Amino acid sequence: PESVEAFPWALFHKMGEAGLFRIPFGADLGGRGLAHPVTACVATLEELAYHSNSVAAIYDVHCILAGRTLEAAPADLQKRYLKPLMAGEIVGAFATSEPGTSSDLTPQAMETVATDNGDDLIVNGRKRWITNSPVASFVTALCRTGDTTVMVLIDLDTEGVTVGAPDKKLGNHAQLTA
Repeated sequence: PESVEAFPWALFHKMGEAGLFRIPFGADLGGRGLAHPVTACVATLEELAYHSNSVAAIYDVHCILAGRTLEAAPADLQKRYLKPLMAGEIVGAFATSEPGTSSDLTPQAMETVATDNGDDLIVNGRKRWITNSPVASFVTALCRTGDTTVMVLIDLDTEGVTVGAPDKKLGNHAQLTA
Protein backbone atom coordinates (compact mmCIF):
# COMPACT_ATOMS: atom_id res chain seq x y z
CA PRO A 1 0.00 0.00 0.00
CA GLU A 2 0.91 3.65 -0.33
CA SER A 3 2.15 5.37 2.81
CA VAL A 4 0.29 8.11 4.67
CA GLU A 5 3.65 9.91 4.68
CA ALA A 6 3.04 10.59 0.95
CA PHE A 7 0.37 13.15 1.84
CA PRO A 8 1.81 16.67 1.27
CA TRP A 9 1.08 18.09 4.73
CA ALA A 10 3.34 21.14 4.43
CA LEU A 11 1.79 22.15 1.11
CA PHE A 12 -1.71 21.41 2.41
CA HIS A 13 -1.20 23.74 5.39
CA LYS A 14 0.25 26.47 3.13
CA MET A 15 -2.80 26.18 0.86
CA GLY A 16 -4.97 26.76 3.92
CA GLU A 17 -2.89 29.74 5.03
CA ALA A 18 -3.14 31.21 1.52
CA GLY A 19 -6.95 31.01 1.64
CA LEU A 20 -7.35 28.50 -1.19
CA PHE A 21 -9.75 26.34 0.83
CA ARG A 22 -11.98 29.39 1.49
CA ILE A 23 -12.61 30.00 -2.26
CA PRO A 24 -15.83 27.95 -2.61
CA PHE A 25 -17.56 29.48 0.41
CA GLY A 26 -19.59 32.58 1.13
CA ALA A 27 -18.38 35.27 3.51
CA ASP A 28 -21.19 34.34 5.90
CA LEU A 29 -19.41 31.02 6.51
CA GLY A 30 -15.92 32.52 6.75
CA GLY A 31 -15.14 31.94 3.09
CA ARG A 32 -13.84 34.35 0.48
CA GLY A 33 -17.33 35.48 -0.50
CA LEU A 34 -16.43 35.66 -4.20
CA ALA A 35 -18.99 36.73 -6.80
CA HIS A 36 -18.18 33.67 -8.95
CA PRO A 37 -16.91 30.91 -6.63
CA VAL A 38 -17.43 28.08 -9.14
CA THR A 39 -15.30 29.84 -11.75
CA ALA A 40 -12.66 30.55 -9.11
CA CYS A 41 -12.66 26.88 -8.02
CA VAL A 42 -12.26 25.67 -11.60
CA ALA A 43 -9.37 28.10 -12.17
CA THR A 44 -7.75 26.98 -8.91
CA LEU A 45 -8.14 23.31 -9.82
CA GLU A 46 -6.67 23.93 -13.26
CA GLU A 47 -3.63 25.70 -11.82
CA LEU A 48 -3.10 23.03 -9.17
CA ALA A 49 -3.46 20.23 -11.75
CA TYR A 50 -0.93 21.92 -14.02
CA HIS A 51 1.66 21.27 -11.30
CA SER A 52 0.20 18.18 -9.59
CA ASN A 53 -2.91 16.16 -10.36
CA SER A 54 -2.63 14.67 -6.86
CA VAL A 55 -2.85 18.08 -5.20
CA ALA A 56 -5.78 19.06 -7.44
CA ALA A 57 -7.62 15.88 -6.41
CA ILE A 58 -6.93 16.56 -2.73
CA TYR A 59 -8.33 20.09 -3.15
CA ASP A 60 -11.40 18.88 -5.05
CA VAL A 61 -12.44 16.31 -2.47
CA HIS A 62 -11.40 18.36 0.56
CA CYS A 63 -13.24 21.60 -0.08
CA ILE A 64 -15.54 21.09 -3.04
CA LEU A 65 -17.05 17.68 -2.21
CA ALA A 66 -16.67 17.32 1.58
CA GLY A 67 -16.58 21.05 2.31
CA ARG A 68 -19.53 22.09 0.18
CA THR A 69 -21.58 19.27 1.74
CA LEU A 70 -21.01 20.97 5.11
CA GLU A 71 -22.76 24.12 3.88
CA ALA A 72 -26.06 22.36 4.62
CA ALA A 73 -24.92 21.17 8.07
CA PRO A 74 -26.14 22.70 11.34
CA ALA A 75 -24.10 25.63 12.67
CA ASP A 76 -22.43 23.53 15.41
CA LEU A 77 -21.05 21.09 12.81
CA GLN A 78 -19.96 23.94 10.56
CA LYS A 79 -18.03 25.45 13.46
CA ARG A 80 -16.48 22.10 14.40
CA TYR A 81 -15.57 20.94 10.87
CA LEU A 82 -16.03 23.63 8.19
CA LYS A 83 -14.00 26.39 9.87
CA PRO A 84 -10.93 24.13 10.43
CA LEU A 85 -11.39 22.67 6.92
CA MET A 86 -11.17 26.16 5.38
CA ALA A 87 -8.09 26.92 7.49
CA GLY A 88 -6.34 23.73 6.36
CA GLU A 89 -6.21 22.44 9.94
CA ILE A 90 -8.14 19.23 9.18
CA VAL A 91 -8.73 17.17 6.05
CA GLY A 92 -12.16 16.21 4.73
CA ALA A 93 -13.13 13.11 2.75
CA PHE A 94 -16.23 12.20 0.72
CA ALA A 95 -17.66 8.67 0.38
CA THR A 96 -20.22 7.54 -2.17
CA SER A 97 -18.85 4.39 -3.86
CA GLU A 98 -19.25 0.96 -2.32
CA PRO A 99 -17.18 -2.21 -2.82
CA GLY A 100 -19.67 -3.78 -5.22
CA THR A 101 -20.82 -0.70 -7.12
CA SER A 102 -19.88 2.82 -8.19
CA SER A 103 -21.17 6.19 -7.04
CA ASP A 104 -24.27 6.20 -9.28
CA LEU A 105 -26.26 4.17 -6.78
CA THR A 106 -30.00 4.08 -6.45
CA PRO A 107 -31.14 4.02 -2.82
CA GLN A 108 -32.28 0.41 -3.25
CA ALA A 109 -28.82 -0.69 -4.47
CA MET A 110 -26.95 1.04 -1.64
CA GLU A 111 -25.69 -1.25 1.11
CA THR A 112 -24.58 1.46 3.56
CA VAL A 113 -27.56 2.23 5.80
CA ALA A 114 -28.10 5.00 8.36
CA THR A 115 -30.66 4.20 11.06
CA ASP A 116 -31.94 6.69 13.63
CA ASN A 117 -31.99 5.07 17.08
CA GLY A 118 -33.57 8.12 18.73
CA ASP A 119 -30.31 9.65 19.94
CA ASP A 120 -27.89 9.09 17.06
CA LEU A 121 -27.66 7.93 13.50
CA ILE A 122 -26.09 4.49 13.37
CA VAL A 123 -24.29 3.83 10.08
CA ASN A 124 -23.60 0.28 8.95
CA GLY A 125 -21.85 -0.52 5.71
CA ARG A 126 -18.66 -0.10 3.71
CA LYS A 127 -17.46 2.55 1.32
CA ARG A 128 -14.62 2.25 -1.18
CA TRP A 129 -12.19 4.51 -3.06
CA ILE A 130 -12.45 7.32 -0.52
CA THR A 131 -9.99 10.06 -1.41
CA ASN A 132 -8.18 11.64 1.57
CA SER A 133 -9.61 9.09 4.04
CA PRO A 134 -6.26 7.82 5.41
CA VAL A 135 -5.45 11.36 6.67
CA ALA A 136 -8.96 12.82 7.08
CA SER A 137 -10.64 13.88 10.30
CA PHE A 138 -14.13 13.32 8.92
CA VAL A 139 -15.97 11.92 5.94
CA THR A 140 -19.30 12.89 4.46
CA ALA A 141 -20.89 9.60 3.41
CA LEU A 142 -23.88 8.85 1.23
CA CYS A 143 -26.18 6.44 3.10
CA ARG A 144 -29.58 4.86 2.57
CA THR A 145 -32.42 5.62 4.97
CA GLY A 146 -35.42 3.60 3.84
CA ASP A 147 -36.21 4.53 0.23
CA THR A 148 -34.09 7.70 0.16
CA THR A 149 -30.50 8.78 0.67
CA VAL A 150 -28.85 11.18 3.07
CA MET A 151 -25.34 12.58 3.48
CA VAL A 152 -24.00 11.78 6.94
CA LEU A 153 -20.98 13.39 8.55
CA ILE A 154 -18.85 10.74 10.24
CA ASP A 155 -16.00 11.73 12.53
CA LEU A 156 -13.29 9.19 11.72
CA ASP A 157 -12.30 8.98 15.40
CA THR A 158 -15.74 7.53 16.24
CA GLU A 159 -15.71 4.10 17.86
CA GLY A 160 -16.42 1.39 15.30
CA VAL A 161 -15.17 3.38 12.31
CA THR A 162 -12.20 1.90 10.48
CA VAL A 163 -10.22 3.22 7.53
CA GLY A 164 -8.15 0.86 5.45
CA ALA A 165 -4.54 1.34 4.46
CA PRO A 166 -3.98 3.56 1.43
CA ASP A 167 -4.44 1.80 -1.90
CA LYS A 168 -1.41 1.10 -4.07
CA LYS A 169 -1.78 3.10 -7.28
CA LEU A 170 0.20 3.69 -10.46
CA GLY A 171 0.05 7.48 -10.05
CA ASN A 172 -1.35 10.26 -7.86
CA HIS A 173 0.68 8.98 -4.92
CA ALA A 174 0.10 12.07 -2.76
CA GLN A 175 -3.69 11.76 -3.21
CA LEU A 176 -4.39 8.94 -0.79
CA THR A 177 -7.40 6.68 -1.36
CA ALA A 178 -8.61 3.84 0.88
